[in-house]
Amino acid sequence: MTAMGGAVHGGTFEFPAWAGPLLDLVDALDEATEGGIDPCVGEDLIRLGYGADLSFRVEPDAARRLGSLHGRPTWRRDVRRDGVTLRTRGPVHLDFGCCGKGHVVDLLVRAVLEADGEQGASGASGRVLLVDAGGDIRVRTPEPRRAPRHVPGTADDPGPGTAPRDGSVAGAAATLGTAASIPAAPITVALEDPHDESLAVGVAEPSAGSLCASAPSRRHWTDAAHHRLHHLLDAASGLPVEETAATWTAVEETASPIPTAVADGLATALFVSDPGRLAERWGRATDGSIPFSCLVLRADGRAVMGGDFPGRLFLRRA
Repeated sequence: MTAMGGAVHGGTFEFPAWAGPLLDLVDALDEATEGGIDPCVGEDLIRLGYGADLSFRVEPDAARRLGSLHGRPTWRRDVRRDGVTLRTRGPVHLDFGCCGKGHVVDLLVRAVLEADGEQGASGASGRVLLVDAGGDIRVRTPEPRRAPRHVPGTADDPGPGTAPRDGSVAGAAATLGTAASIPAAPITVALEDPHDESLAVGVAEPSAGSLCASAPSRRHWTDAAHHRLHHLLDAASGLPVEETAATWTAVEETASPIPTAVADGLATALFVSDPGRLAERWGRATDGSIPFSCLVLRADGRAVMGGDFPGRLFLRRA
């Protein structure tokens, strides 16, 4: 993709075959958000200091050049796609961060299952395959099932305002970027407080499928005027979204060959689209074939839950 950014007159660029479903997903996200999610936003991230060098230095003229509103190339207008072949008319800086990490999780799951001959992790052993990539989680159970919920006040309830200290997963032997085979049992995932990573605002209990989170709390910086910046941008304006603090999405494993990439992309899309409108447009973009559920935490503390999200928030005590 570096070559695409340096191609002054554009060109033809071939991607590997495994990128096909990822590019399909990008098309659907772009359509569902009406351009709010656009991989061409990579140019905006560079101008804001979040490029490959991670300089965190904002370019002096960034304010006049950010976003598609100021003429930045867009996925719809400046990139022509034919399968895994992309043709551009000029330099384009692509960034697939909206769903790329989730796609890596799906590729890892596929590799593990192929190496295991579709046995062990999902076969008669009765064990669960769990892949956790720091906020993007995929769980594969012997048989798709909905995990039973914890009963508040009992020993298996983590209690309000507490998060497991060993990462985002409680009761599961998984760490960042690893795959683990664990006993088939309810998996409790802490929903990290975007204002304090040592706390949780709730818990989720995914079964067979993917659970993804998105928030600016772990990746943010300031410019010379001390404005707080982060990597979750509205592609139209090229500016960081301020109204949303965190999002979580869940997608069942059978809904898509790449459920974690889908959940990852939708978690990002919820920063630029209201849950109701996104669900409606996403249904049109995918012919209603990939349902999802979600939880959105607004910057002002309000929460919105959509669909049958497998989790709950802790209630604030008066």
